[in-house]
Amino acid sequence: MLPAEYLHGPPHPRGPGRRRFPQPTTAGRLVGSIDAMATIISAARRQRDQRSFLLQRAQPAMVGLIDGSLSTLAPIFAVAFATHQPRYAFLAGLATAIGAGVSMAFSEGLSDTGDLTGRGRSYMRGAITGAGTFLGGILHTLPFLIPQYQSAVLLALAVIAFELLALAWIRRRFFGTGFLTSLVSVTLGGAIIATISAALRVPSTRPANAAAAAGPLVSLTCSQAGTNAAFRAPSLSSRLMTLTN
Repeated sequence: MLPAEYLHGPPHPRGPGRRRFPQPTTAGRLVGSIDAMATIISAARRQRDQRSFLLQRAQPAMVGLIDGSLSTLAPIFAVAFATHQPRYAFLAGLATAIGAGVSMAFSEGLSDTGDLTGRGRSYMRGAITGAGTFLGGILHTLPFLIPQYQSAVLLALAVIAFELLALAWIRRRFFGTGFLTSLVSVTLGGAIIATISAALRVPSTRPANAAAAAGPLVSLTCSQAGTNAAFRAPSLSSRLMTLTN
């Protein structure tokens, strides 16, 4: 005699209550395969969309924000430290932010068409980079609208600290880098630029000191010239009178 499973197939598995579990049918297997494929395709699509967002939007904006926040520090604070005039620092920062924004927009747009790298339309990336550069440069320029020099500098430093924290958070949020590592990196760049700005104010004060020192000498020279001319005037008139007589 053959076993029963050879004649009627394997028995249905039974649960704890001796209940039979239904065997998956061909249609059920097909539906399960379709669901699994849809899940895989959806995950791949989300990953592709996230990559496109990073390459076409987040990365150009990040480049602009970092460049604007760091590159404009040197001219702004060099002018502020040299002149102690907030309005001059504001004009320098405004001009630098506009110039850097336009420059970075053209640099990003013309450096990559996006056809080979898949980074999207060049003019869109250029516009995002340029806007980010201008925003990063104008934020710590606005405090110099305050007429008081010390208040303007302190508020600008507070804005710079906020910018560094924001840049570190954006890198952590979109690029998965550590917050502390990002903060140290951007702070190091800002510290280098601030050191250059402080160094530039030393030679800028020398012409003013030289002019101040040369002022009395010039006045003395002019007075001596006037005195000599006054002494020579009578002798010249006496000579004319002698010739006429």
